[in-house]
Amino acid sequence: MATDTQPKLTNAFELFKPSIEILKKYSNVYAVLLLLPTALIILDTLLGTESIISFIGLLLTFIFFAPLIYAEVRTAGGHSVTLEESFKKGYTYFWQLLGLIIVTGIIIFIGLILFIIPGLILIRRYILAPYFMVDQDLDISEAMEASAKQSKPFSWSLYAVIGVTILISLIAVFGRFGMLVSTIVSLGYSLAFALIYFEVKKAYKALPKDQKA
Repeated sequence: MATDTQPKLTNAFELFKPSIEILKKYSNVYAVLLLLPTALIILDTLLGTESIISFIGLLLTFIFFAPLIYAEVRTAGGHSVTLEESFKKGYTYFWQLLGLIIVTGIIIFIGLILFIIPGLILIRRYILAPYFMVDQDLDISEAMEASAKQSKPFSWSLYAVIGVTILISLIAVFGRFGMLVSTIVSLGYSLAFALIYFEVKKAYKALPKDQKA
């Protein structure tokens, strides 16, 4: 829980603006890594055809996930990035990221199945782990430990971003139009976790020693 002496992180809703600005600035990168696979999935869903289009979109999401994380880390951190660099550098973390997602996914799933609250705590603990891994070149256990430790003092800020993400996804319950709106809004918010990662990283360093987890 934050105290008066802790740095204040950006309000969850205010992350929309910098996220959208980065998407616009690097539209050539995110149009491929983010928009293309999402558009294929949502198009097939809206049409109700349930064809191979959705499968291709899901496949591209899987293929692009490592380059996407790399691009998010670079751009949210204030650095430039190209599509070629995203693929070249991003794929060096592919297997590590895949392992991280599998391990944390299993842990979070078990937490949610057993008790909802512990599951939500586990989501907060590990939601930033991919960014720690790529930004600081950490292995799976190091990334999980860093994410859990450094996000703890800023738990409520993380829960707020998670909450906004859930609210956006809930728009999809209102039929196909709601699904379209939810997808568009979620795309605009897609860099929120990368942005909050850098705020957590900076704020944690500024904490007094007795407030660090």
